[in-house]
Amino acid sequence: KGDSVIRCRVHPSKDGKFLLMAGPVQAGKDPELEAVLQEQMKEVTMEVEGLGTFTLDRTIDWFETRVDWLGNEITLSFDQEEEAIMEQAAETARTLMADQKAWDQRIRECAADELLESANEWAENSDEDGEDESGENSSLISREQFMERMELESVQTGEGGEFDFWFWDGDMFWGHSIHVAGNVEDGPDWAGIEG
Repeated sequence: KGDSVIRCRVHPSKDGKFLLMAGPVQAGKDPELEAVLQEQMKEVTMEVEGLGTFTLDRTIDWFETRVDWLGNEITLSFDQEEEAIMEQAAETARTLMADQKAWDQRIRECAADELLESANEWAENSDEDGEDESGENSSLISREQFMERMELESVQTGEGGEFDFWFWDGDMFWGHSIHVAGNVEDGPDWAGIEG
């Protein structure tokens, strides 16, 4: 069970880098370890000027918060790093948040430019009987439809102005995420789909 103190018998590996369990696991009682565990379980938050309160998600080592992006609530996050890098990530987030409409359009256009052809190939492959009476495939979508179907879920920012936008695919790629990356100086420069 996670976030608990256990007791078990272990042996060191031959190289001494690992401990290998050699017996059953039992609940453990150790006041010192329990104090360390309680300290590690405390919520870690950070107030970021202009963006709100970020909470550390220890499972992925990211600070994240919920923000409004053009009327929809999304997750905004950045990696837990040294202070200077986290400040760069915060500055990138402030830049994106300050001009949401323009950034949203640029990001969606990049995704459509890179992925529309693939989306229509997926549609053709998944709906071979999707032809209407004129013989046209009714599943094919336009560039505008592609951009409208994408639903922004999260934005991750990093050092040097880097960003990653993650979208739900609107079922264009059978539930895969649409990922668009770039930086605030040059704009979005890559788009792909991920598992």
